[in-house]
Amino acid sequence: MTVQNNRKQAVSLRLKVGDLQRVKRLAARVGISESDVLRYAVKILLSRFGPLCDPAMRGRQLVPMFIDGGVELMQHFALDHERLEEIVNGDAPPEERIDTEDIGTIQIFV
Repeated sequence: MTVQNNRKQAVSLRLKVGDLQRVKRLAARVGISESDVLRYAVKILLSRFGPLCDPAMRGRQLVPMFIDGGVELMQHFALDHERLEEIVNGDAPPEERIDTEDIGTIQIFV
């Protein structure tokens, strides 16, 4: 039987002053700690983009994630066509790969 480790670990994080002020206002208004706000934000990010944490998810399997929420990911991290193709197709077998043109279409419509 494996015991899951639910302990928390401290991390250092740099935020823009405006973002930190919004975190503080949100925490105060909801009556929770700033850490709870940040933990929630991380959980939301990981649930939306969780498929990227799974190395078995690649090629066609990633298309729904990029269509549903990929615009924020692509814009925030300035993912160009080559980088997006590497993320999506990477080590995908040929039958799971997405055409380069289709990746370009995802970028245009997302």
